[in-house]
Amino acid sequence: MFAPSSPPSSFTAGAPVAPRERIAKATRLIGAFAWLIALLAALPTQAAVFSVGVGAECTHTTIQAAINAAQNNPGADTVRITRSLFYIEQALVLSTAQEVDLVGGFATCKQAASDGVLTDVSGINGAEEPVMRITINSGGLVRLRHLTILRGDEDGAGNGGGIFFRGNGKFGQPSTLQLSKPALVQFTEGSMTVPI
Repeated sequence: MFAPSSPPSSFTAGAPVAPRERIAKATRLIGAFAWLIALLAALPTQAAVFSVGVGAECTHTTIQAAINAAQNNPGADTVRITRSLFYIEQALVLSTAQEVDLVGGFATCKQAASDGVLTDVSGINGAEEPVMRITINSGGLVRLRHLTILRGDEDGAGNGGGIFFRGNGKFGQPSTLQLSKPALVQFTEGSMTVPI
């Protein structure tokens, strides 16, 4: 037997451990666990790619479902919109403080890169709503590429048309976005330049 006040000279499996050693061992274990949690929290989040269309490679059959998935996934995400479906009656809603790219120009979900052929997203025959209602909060960035936005309506309160944007985040709109004429792009609490 050993006295609790003096540490054992060597550790033998199954031998009793002094209370101080148990506390020290538990403290080291808790410290290692806390370090592991901090390390995992510091890792960058994985960007996700969601593909809209028909086929086994597609993750979603509607643009709105893919947008919802991107909004619920932390980090930068891309929604690829194929030409394998007709996108009519669209009244899409995107509200985020994240980075989200909506990219057309894909013939199928299997295609690795956009071919640059614009994908049509139309509000025809739908509700009296803009084709896209986008709210970008602080720190957010939404980019639209290789898309044609057409036949949207204002919402009855004078908001929208093709795209209705609000928020204090960033809306990046490269020249690969085409707005059919007449198209209304309206911004509140933000601004965007639309090249014609």
